[in-house]
Amino acid sequence: MLNLSETQVTAAGISRLRGLKRLAELQLNRTRVTEACVDDLLRLPRRERREVRDTGLSDEAVGRLQVGLPGLRVVR
Repeated sequence: MLNLSETQVTAAGISRLRGLKRLAELQLNRTRVTEACVDDLLRLPRRERREVRDTGLSDEAVGRLQVGLPGLRVVR
């Protein structure tokens, strides 16, 4: 599990997560992830659990993530 909640993770930081092949859970709650992160999040290896809560993501970006990442938990 990698909990990046309440951190200042950036799009550059998200792009570096692609190498974590065995990561089962990723939490990005109350972070500054933006639309710039969406493509990198969609390229991550599949996760058992993903959670995004209270971020700056637009409705469109959240929709893209929900389509590409089945099981994504989004709380607004």
